Formats: sequence, C-alpha cells, structure tokens
Amino acid sequence: MNLPPVGAELVSIGVPVFNGAAFIADALSALQRQTYQHLEIFISDNASDDSTGSICEAMAAEDRRIEYVRQTKNIGASQNFNFVFRSTSGPYFMWAAHDDMWHPKYIESCLELLLSDPKAVLAGSSVRFLSPSGTCKDLPLQADNPELLSDDPARRLSGLLTRHGWRSIYGLMRRSALQQTQLFRPCYGPDVVLLAELAMLGRFRNVPQKLFFYRRYDDRTEEDRASSVAPDVRVSHMDLAMTILKAAHEHARGWRPLLFGAVTVLLGSGSWNRKFVRQYRSAATAHWQRRRWFRWVGTIAVYGFFRLYSGVRRRLPYATQLR
Repeated sequence: MNLPPVGAELVSIGVPVFNGAAFIADALSALQRQTYQHLEIFISDNASDDSTGSICEAMAAEDRRIEYVRQTKNIGASQNFNFVFRSTSGPYFMWAAHDDMWHPKYIESCLELLLSDPKAVLAGSSVRFLSPSGTCKDLPLQADNPELLSDDPARRLSGLLTRHGWRSIYGLMRRSALQQTQLFRPCYGPDVVLLAELAMLGRFRNVPQKLFFYRRYDDRTEEDRASSVAPDVRVSHMDLAMTILKAAHEHARGWRPLLFGAVTVLLGSGSWNRKFVRQYRSAATAHWQRRRWFRWVGTIAVYGFFRLYSGVRRRLPYATQLR
C-alpha cells in the first residue's frame, strides 16, 4: 500500500470504556502496534470504578497520540460512543471496544479499501470470536461481517439485514458519512440502526483475512446489553424494526429503498418469502407509472403485520454489540 504522507490522512480511534481494567491495556497496545501510525486514540472513561483510569493515564503519558477523558457520571454506552466520535477530527474514524484485539495490519488494510473505493463508507475485515480467557473461535459465515458492493441502497440494506454482521460497527468509516447519520440513538440496537443508515449511504468493503478479534461473553444476556445503552432501554425487536424503518426513510431517495429494502427484508425468510419479494418488486415497478403503487403498499402492510415480529426476532438475535 502506498500510504499517504504524514498529515494527509489522520485516522481517529474512539475508545469508549467502562470498567475495562482487565483488557484495556492489551487493546491499547494492539492499537499502538498498528502498521499505520498516523493515529489519534481518544478514550472516554464512562465513570469507571476500577483501575481503568490509572491504566489509561499511564499509557497516555507515554504516547502523545492517546488522549484520556473521564466522565463525571455514567452517561450510558450509546452517548459515550457518540462522545468519542465528536471529540475527534480525522477524516477516517473507527470505534474500538476496550476488550477487542486487532491484527497489526487491520487499519492499514481497511484504509486501503476506502482509499481505493470512493463509494465505500465503511471497511472492515472478517472476524474471529475471542473468549474472556483468550481462546479464538471462527464465526459461521452468516454471522461474519458482510461485504455490500451494490450501487443500489435497497440491495445494500437487504444484504445487511439478512446477515448478523453487526460487528461491522467496529470497522473503519468515513467521517463524512457518519456526519450524515444520527449516530447512536437512545434505543435498543443502536448499532444495528446506525449500520442500516450507513448501508443506505454507501458500500461496505471487507478484508477477507481475519484481522479483527471480537471479545464475546456467553454469560451476558440481551437484557444486559440493552441496559448498557441507557438505563431505560429494554429489549424490543418490534421497536428495533420500527426504528430501522424510520432510519431508512430518512435516507431513502425515492420509494424503493424504503419499501423494498427496509420492509420486505425484515419480514422473514424462506423460498415463499423470496418469491413474494420478487413478485412485489416487479409488480410495484410496473404499476408505479400508473399511480397504483398504494395497492402494493397495502399488501406489504398486511403481510408485514403477520410476519414482522417473528421475522425480526429471528433475524436480529443479540442485536446490540455495544459494551
């Protein structure tokens, strides 16, 4: 890779953390060892009551690229993720969890993809699970980060929601794309909603090598993950579906991304459903010119009420990856 000169392409890394003393030093060391060195690493400590602060302050004192800030009170994971983004300035940005790990070439490889593809808004890599003890485990293909290469926003959104690759939220992104979103909303599954917004804006690229190691805790429930977003957030797949529809509507250019990309993809799976989707697309396109599209909107609405909850429940397990 022909890396840009120092000062040309700053990569900002936001590290939101709460009680991360067990792993924060290893995570920061992995970021310091990246082959792409023109970085700023901004840590926001969400009022930890362990030794997270002293560890981060010691590492910041030794590396001028690291800045450490402590919140006076716990503001919730969602707002902490937003805070680290707004506190940095690089044209490329990534969130880094305090307990994950990265291959030394992770940022370099992701940046190369973004530089080579102006239409891409996010670049990541294939993922391996990392247990608390450090044991690695491969993910099934369905749970790995998807590559969304279509120029059609509806197809990109479809590709995202038919996979469980929410760990794309820890990929490298264009700041200009993130600034067009609402970032992490105070809702269940805010990372899923944000990825849906980004999928509407541009392509997702993926390094085929497994360069990202995601720490997984099998003893954590979805209720635990939801409550970490904000104290009043509860698990509700129906609310998540509605929020995704709202986000798609905010970015939809015309009717197809909203109606096809958002609604039909959320309504279940199986050969019958795929046949229905194909029929819906061709019929809606044919009737659009004659202003009969409301018939197909009604069809989707009726079908959706029967399938939406079960479909979303099946497609979006463990929706929130925030920690």
